[in-house]
Amino acid sequence: MSEFSPNQPIILSDQQPGGRWPLQQFTTPERSLPTYFEVPSKRNVITIKSANGDIVTPRDEGSRGPTLSERPETTESASENDKPNDRVSTEWPAQTNRGHPATKLNIYAPIHVPDWLLAINESVVAYVPCTPLRHFDADKYAAAFGADIHVQPRDKWPLPLGLLIPDRQTPVKPEQYQDRFIALLREELAALDQRLFYYSLYNHPIVMRDPHQLLFEIHVPGLRENSPRVDLGDIVLVRPILLNDHLVVFSQNKMWREHMQEKGQCHPAFEGREYRAVVWGLNRAKEAVLLRIENGGKVPQTANLKFILQVPKTMPLLSAVQSIHAALGSSDTTTLRSMLFPHRSDACMQTKLSAASFDIEWRDDSLNFEQQKAVAAVVADRYGTVPYLISGPPGTGKTKTIVEMALQLVARNESAVHPHLLICAPSDAAADTLALRLSLWLDRNQLFRLNSWTRSFAEVPDKLILYSYTDSHSLFSLPPFGQLMSYSIVVTTCRDANILIEARLTNKDLAELAFSTMSAVSPSTVEGLTTPLLHWTALLLDEAAQATEPESLIPLSVVLPLARLPKCQLVCPQFVLAGDEFQLGPRLESHAQRTGLEISLFQRLFNLPFYADHPLSMANGLKPLTRKLLPIPRPAFTNLTRNYRSHSAILSVPSSLFYFDNLIPEFTPLSAITTSWPGWRKPNWPVLFIQNSGPDEVDDILAGDGTGVGSLYNNDEIGIVLTRVQTLLNQIPDLQPEEVMIMSPFRAQVTRIRTALRKEGLAAVNVGPLEAFQGLESRIVMLCTTRTRRGPEGDEVKFVRIDQERGLGVIDEPKRFNMAMTRAMEGFMVVGDASTLVCTGDSSWRNFIAFCLRNGLVEGELGEIEEQIKAWDVKEGRLERALRRKELGVEENGGGVVGLRRFVENGEEEGEMMLPEG
Repeated sequence: MSEFSPNQPIILSDQQPGGRWPLQQFTTPERSLPTYFEVPSKRNVITIKSANGDIVTPRDEGSRGPTLSERPETTESASENDKPNDRVSTEWPAQTNRGHPATKLNIYAPIHVPDWLLAINESVVAYVPCTPLRHFDADKYAAAFGADIHVQPRDKWPLPLGLLIPDRQTPVKPEQYQDRFIALLREELAALDQRLFYYSLYNHPIVMRDPHQLLFEIHVPGLRENSPRVDLGDIVLVRPILLNDHLVVFSQNKMWREHMQEKGQCHPAFEGREYRAVVWGLNRAKEAVLLRIENGGKVPQTANLKFILQVPKTMPLLSAVQSIHAALGSSDTTTLRSMLFPHRSDACMQTKLSAASFDIEWRDDSLNFEQQKAVAAVVADRYGTVPYLISGPPGTGKTKTIVEMALQLVARNESAVHPHLLICAPSDAAADTLALRLSLWLDRNQLFRLNSWTRSFAEVPDKLILYSYTDSHSLFSLPPFGQLMSYSIVVTTCRDANILIEARLTNKDLAELAFSTMSAVSPSTVEGLTTPLLHWTALLLDEAAQATEPESLIPLSVVLPLARLPKCQLVCPQFVLAGDEFQLGPRLESHAQRTGLEISLFQRLFNLPFYADHPLSMANGLKPLTRKLLPIPRPAFTNLTRNYRSHSAILSVPSSLFYFDNLIPEFTPLSAITTSWPGWRKPNWPVLFIQNSGPDEVDDILAGDGTGVGSLYNNDEIGIVLTRVQTLLNQIPDLQPEEVMIMSPFRAQVTRIRTALRKEGLAAVNVGPLEAFQGLESRIVMLCTTRTRRGPEGDEVKFVRIDQERGLGVIDEPKRFNMAMTRAMEGFMVVGDASTLVCTGDSSWRNFIAFCLRNGLVEGELGEIEEQIKAWDVKEGRLERALRRKELGVEENGGGVVGLRRFVENGEEEGEMMLPEG
C-alpha cells in the first residue's frame, strides 16, 4: 500500500519511487484510482460482451473496484462458486444453428494480455534509478544574475485535498478559483494516467544500441501521433522478462498466484527490478525511442514497459493556478482581477465616433479594415485594463493580425518603458508559425524563439534554429541574462513560458531584483524612483481557444507586474488573446465528464457580460456604431468576419450555425476548373454529401494500441474515397495529391485509407485524424464519418453514445464538426450515412444534410430522411440565399449580385455586399 497518508497535503515530487505521486484524490465519477503501489486481488476474470455491449458470461466482480494494475481480459477463469452480482446480466444469448452462443467480441474490448505478463507488473519490485538527461538548470541560471540573493524564493503551497468536481454550469469565481481548477486538473491527470496505463507494452522487444552508454531502442506504436506523448528526458518504467517459455510460465504463474504472491515473493519470470529508464533520444517518424537503462549492461530480449505521468510537465499547471489564486486574494488585485474577471468599470468610455482611417505606417498593407482596427485599438491602448479579444473563424487572418500588432507595439515609442513582448501559443507548431512570420521583419537580435530543452532539433524549422539558443550540451536553453533582456520579442508555447518563471524572469521577479539591488547600492535613488519597473509590456496569446485556462495562466504569471511602489507610475501589461471559440478547444483525456476544463480562458472571457452583452458584439448582430449608441464602453474586442479561405458554399453552413450568419466571403479560387468540376452535383456549388450505408467493421484488436479505441473502419467508405480521389486528380489538371485532405475520427480508418492510397501511388495525399488538421487548410477536403452502425430498434443511438463516451466520432460534436467543415478551400465532401449522423438529433448534421438536400448536393438515396427533414428546425443562411440569387442571375445595385450586408469604415450601414466570382 502507499506510504502516503490520505490526510496529509500532497506536494508533487519526481523523487518518489516510480516517478508517480499518490492518486488517492484523483477521482472520476466512474473510477477511483489507487496509488501506484497498491497490489490488486489475485484473481482476474474474463468478461465477454455481445456485439451490443451486454455482458453474456456471468462473473462475480466482487466489491473492489478496478485498479491501475488490472486489465479486464486475462486467461484466468472464475471458479464454479462465483455468483453474478446485480450489475451482470445472467441471460445467455440466443443459440445459433450449431448450438453455440450467437456472440461477437465487444468492439471496444481492450487488447488481451496473458495473465503471467500482468502478474509481472504486480510483482514486488526493487526500483533502480537512472542518471537524468542533462537539462536546463533554472536555479543556476537565476543565480548567475543575482536572483537567488535579491529575489524572494518562489512560494509553494500544498495542494488541497478532497475537492469535488465543480458543476460546469457554475460560473468561475475569484474566491473559488484554486479549488475549481485544481479539482479539474486532478480529474484530467487521473484520466491521463489511466490512458497511459493502457499504452503499456507487454513482452516487448528491446534492442541494445550502445553498450557503453547503456542505450536501448524500443518501437512505440502510435508515437508518430503522440499516442502516447513521449519527450526527451521522460521516465519509462521497464521490467525485464527472464523466462519466455509460455508453457513453463503458465504453470509457474498459477503457483505464484496461489502461494507466492501474498508472501511478497518475486514472480518467477521476472528478475525483480524495475528500471526508471530515461528517454535519451527519439524519432517520431519511425516511432523509435532510445532509452538509457542502467542495468549493468545486461541485454534483456523483452520487457514490460509502462508510460507514466511526468511530474515536470504537470507541476507548472498546478503551480500557475495556485499563484494566480494567491494573487487574486492579495491586497492589490485590481490588475489581475480586471484581466480574469473584467467589469464595466474597468472599461474606457467612448464618447465620439472614431476616425475612419488610422495614423499608422503599416508593415503589412494587405490588412483589411477589421484587422487594422484591432491593431490600432491595441496600439492606442484606450480600452481599459482588460484583455483585448480578437475572435475570428478560420481563414480570417487572426495570426496575421497578431504579427502586425506585435510589430507595431515594438515600434511604439510613446510608452514610458521600452516594449518587450511575450508571444505564446498552445503548441510548438503554432508558436513556430508566429516566429517564422515575425522573422521576415526582425533579426536575431530582436526576436528569440524559446524552445524547451526536451525539443529535438528535427522538430524545429531550420530558419528558427538561428533564432534559438543551445547550450554546450546541444540542448535548447536560455541565452545569457543580458542577451535575453535585449530581445524585443520572445516567442514560446504557453507551457514553455514556465521556463521564464523557473529562471526568475517574470515581471515581479525582475522588478524585485531591480528594487532590491538599487536599495542596496543607493537607497536615495529608490525613494525618488518614479519610472515603472516593467520588463514584459504585453502578452499576446494566439490560438487562445485551444489552451486550457490553467495553460493560459502560465504566461500570464510571467507578465503580472509587481505591486505598485509608492511613487512609481503603475503600468499594466497589455493582454491580447486571439482565437475562435467555436473551433476545437483544448485536447483533454477527461472528455466524458466535460466538467469545464475544456472551456478556454478565451471562451470564458467572451461569454462574460462585459463582452457578450456589448452592443457591438457578434451575438448582437455586429450592429454599426452610430452616434445614437454613444456614450458606450470602448469595445475591447474585434470580430474578424472576412474569410479568405473558403468558397461561399462551403462557408454557408458554418456561418449560419456558429458565426451568427455574419461571415463575408473574400475567397477567390485558384482555378475555376475546381469549382466547376463535373463531379459536383451543381456547378459552383463545390459541396457534396455522399451516402454510404456500407457497414462499419472492427479492426483486429490485437493490432491495436491496447485501448480498443479507434478500431473502427469501413471498407465501402475506403472504396468511395479511393475512387473519388483518383477522379479528382485525373480531371483537374492543376490539382496535386498533397492538395487533397482526407480526415476520419477513427484511427483504424485513417490507417487503412493511407494504405489503400499508397498502393495506388497516392502516398502524398494528406490523410489523418480530425484533430491533426486543426489550423490547416487544403484545396479539397473529404470528411469520412465511418460510423454507419446503429443500435437495435428503440436504441438506435447505442453505438454512437459509446463513441461519444470515448471522445470519438463527429456526432454531437459541434466544434469538431465546425473544424472539419472549415478546412476546405475549393471543395468539401462528406462520406457517411445520413440516418446515423442525425440519429441523436444533432443540429449541426441536420442543418448540413438539409442544406445539401435543398440545393441538390446529395449523391445516393437518403430514404426516410427526405421526409423527416420537413419536421427539422433548420436554418437557411444569408450566404445560401446569396448563392441562389447568384445562380438565378438576380442583380441589383448596378449589376452586383446581392449578398450580405456590410458596413463602411465610419460605422454607418451601406447597402449590400457582392459575392466574389467563382
